Amino acid sequence: MERSLAPETEQTLAMEPSLAPEEDSKFSRGDMQAVTTKLAALWKLVAAEELEECKVEAARLKVDYDVQKAAFGPETMKRSKKGKGAKRQILVAASGEKPKRARTAYLIFCDRNREQVMREVHSDPTSKFKREEMQAVTTRLAELWTNVVPQELAECKLAAVLCKEEFQKQKDVYVPPVYQPVTKGKKSKGGRREGDKPKRPRTAYLLFAEDCRRGLKKTDPALSFTATSQMVSKEWKELAEAKKVQYQRTAEKEQEKHRVAKVEWEAKQVLEAEQTPAMERSLAPETEQTLAMEPSLAPEEDSKFSRGDMQAVTTKLAALWKLVAAEELEECKVEAARLKVDYDVQKAAFGPETMKRSKKGKGAKRQILVAASGEKPKRARTAYLIFCDRNREQVMREVHSDPTSKFKREEMQAVTTRLAELWTNVVPQELAECKLAAVLCKEEFQKQKDVYVPPVYQPVTKGKKSKGGRREGDKPKRPRTAYLLFAEDCRRGLKKTDPALSFTATSQMVSKEWKELAEAKKVQYQRTAEKEQEKHRVA
Repeated sequence: MERSLAPETEQTLAMEPSLAPEEDSKFSRGDMQAVTTKLAALWKLVAAEELEECKVEAARLKVDYDVQKAAFGPETMKRSKKGKGAKRQILVAASGEKPKRARTAYLIFCDRNREQVMREVHSDPTSKFKREEMQAVTTRLAELWTNVVPQELAECKLAAVLCKEEFQKQKDVYVPPVYQPVTKGKKSKGGRREGDKPKRPRTAYLLFAEDCRRGLKKTDPALSFTATSQMVSKEWKELAEAKKVQYQRTAEKEQEKHRVAKVEWEAKQVLEAEQTPAMERSLAPETEQTLAMEPSLAPEEDSKFSRGDMQAVTTKLAALWKLVAAEELEECKVEAARLKVDYDVQKAAFGPETMKRSKKGKGAKRQILVAASGEKPKRARTAYLIFCDRNREQVMREVHSDPTSKFKREEMQAVTTRLAELWTNVVPQELAECKLAAVLCKEEFQKQKDVYVPPVYQPVTKGKKSKGGRREGDKPKRPRTAYLLFAEDCRRGLKKTDPALSFTATSQMVSKEWKELAEAKKVQYQRTAEKEQEKHRVA
C-alpha cells in the first residue's frame, strides 16, 4: 500500500522521540498527547484504499453494536432525571419496542430534498462535509420550506398524518417499564424536616420580606417574584432604624430557639444511636454492594498509591465510621485516650538543646533548667529526598550552565520540577536502592532518638491583669480615642433604655449617632482623649 507523507510531515514525525514506553515505565500525559497528534496527522494523509477498509470495518462494528443493543434488556440500571448520575431500579421490564416519535411535515420535506441540496452545497464527493456547509444545508432547506408549492405541502402533511397514526398504534401496544419510585425528603406540618430536624432560623431581612410580600400581593396579585424582590430590597434600605431593630430582636429570639431545638435534636440522635444494638448496625445493602464492587485498594509490589486511590480509601473509611458498632467505637475511644497519654508524656520531655521561642510575644525565649544530653538527631531522609541528593548536581548543571553566575529563583524552581519528573519515571532498580537507603536512615535515626535526652525548660506563665486595669509589671494601658469615649457614654444610655439590645445593633446605633454628632461635642471628646494620651506618655 502506497501511503506517502508530505516531506514536512515526515520531518516533523522523524524529529519526535519514540513514543513506545520502556519496560516497567508508564505513559505520561505529554506522551499521550503526542500519540494523539501523530495519529491525527496520519489520518489527514491516509490513502484512499485504507480509508475504504476503515469504513468497511466501522460498518461491521456498527452492525455488531446494533445487534448487542437490541439484545440489551432494560432490566439493568438506567439513569434518571433526578440529579447527575442518579439511577433508578427497574421493577417490571418493558413489553415491546419503544416507538419513535412521528415525523412532522417539515422533517418529511427535509428528508425528500436533503440529498439534492447537499449536492448543490458540496460539489466535491471525495472531500468531507464541513460544519459551515452543514449549516448552509439547514438554512437552504428552511428557505425552500417557506416557499414550498401547495401540492408538495399537501403531500408532506398527508405523510405526517399517516406517520402519526402509525406512531399511535405502536404507542398503544407498547408497555413501558415500571421503575422504583423516587422518594423526596418531605416536611411535616410543624415545619420540621424528616427526623424532626429543626429548620434554620430566619434573619431579620427574611422576616421583613415575608411581611412586605403579603402587603404587595394584596395590592397587586399579578406582581412577579423578581419585581417583588426588588421592591422589598428597596423598602428595607429605606426602613427606619427602630423598625430594623424590632426585626433583629425577633430574629435573635428565633436563633435562640433554634439553638435549643438543635441541641435537643442532636442529643436525641446520639441516644437513638447508643440504644441501637451493635449487631443491628450493619451496612446498608447499597453500601455493601458499592464497597464490594470497588477494586482492591492494596497496591501491587513496587507500585504507588494515586490520588484517586487515596480518595477512595478515605471515602470507604468514612462510610464504615458512620456505621461503626458501639463495641468497636468504645475500643477506639480507649485506644485514643491511651495514645493521648503517651503523647503528653513525650511532649513534656521533648525540647531542643538551645533556647526556643515561646508563644508569649514575638521573639520571647524560655530558660533551660536542665541541659540536653547528646545531640538532637535530624529527621530521617525519605526515598525521594535521597533520590534528589543523588541527581541534584547533574540537574543543576543542566539548568545552570554558567558556573560564574548565581542561581536565580526561576532556575531553582526548574531544578525542583525536573527532579520531580525524573522521580515519576525512575527505573525500578534505582527506586529499590533509594528505598533501602531510606530504611537504613530511619533505623539510624531511631537509634539516635533512643539515646538523646531533651532539655527541660522553664514553664511559660501568661501575663495577667490586676484589678487596677494595669498589666503585670505595672505597664499602662493604651489611651482611649475620642470615638471610644463617646461610645462608652452612648452604650450606657442605650443599655438603660433597652437592656436586651444586642452588641451588633448597639454598635450600629453608636456609629450612626457619632456621624450625626455636632462638631462642638466631638471637640470635647477629642480634648479628653488628648489628656489621656498625655497621661499615657508620662506613665
